[in-house]
Amino acid sequence: MGPARSDDLLRAIDALAGPAGERPSVTLDVSVMANRAIVQLMACLLRSDISLRVAYAEADVYHPTKAEFEANPDAWRSDDDVGLEQGVRDISVCPEHPGQHLDPLPDTVIVFPSFRRDRSDAVISYVDESLTVSPSTRVIWVLGVPHLPEDLWRLEAMRALNGLSSDGDRCPQYQVSTFDYSQTVARLEAIYREPVARLKDNTVRPRVENAGDRSQHLLSHAS
Repeated sequence: MGPARSDDLLRAIDALAGPAGERPSVTLDVSVMANRAIVQLMACLLRSDISLRVAYAEADVYHPTKAEFEANPDAWRSDDDVGLEQGVRDISVCPEHPGQHLDPLPDTVIVFPSFRRDRSDAVISYVDESLTVSPSTRVIWVLGVPHLPEDLWRLEAMRALNGLSSDGDRCPQYQVSTFDYSQTVARLEAIYREPVARLKDNTVRPRVENAGDRSQHLLSHAS
């Protein structure tokens, strides 16, 4: 969605306002939406004076199941033919929202991980290869918490696969609901607005990178 289409969408939303200027209600269904489309639409909708509801049709079964994972957890640490995707083809920045890239400034990477560590490592390395070795507080992990009790095992499995400790002593970790998108927006906003207190460095420029699925991916930008 380029600038012209974004303007068209904003005008269409404005046209939905009531005669007394009531805020229109907009429902965005992201069930089968590509990640880039989510980025573009959310960036546009969050600038609008609307009542926004994000809808997501949950799958009946998510793979790997607990039985599949426990049968061979090491398979998910390799690049073999396991799961829905293999390897990393390329990494690209959303051209409509590329952010500002000033070489003298250090980067902070906010990662939404998946069951594939190679995807997380790829986006971190894309920003700064040194962060894969010494992430410190400059790599922040946002992990999705399943809302069903029987799926909570996935949170610890994702930590283990991405080399994260449960106490978050190696680098900052936050948990957000995979079913409440407002938590993700609030967390990203808090991370963006508190770099001085969090990193003691007022020159940090946060970057958000997605390595997970669309249920965890809400907003990806560099600024």
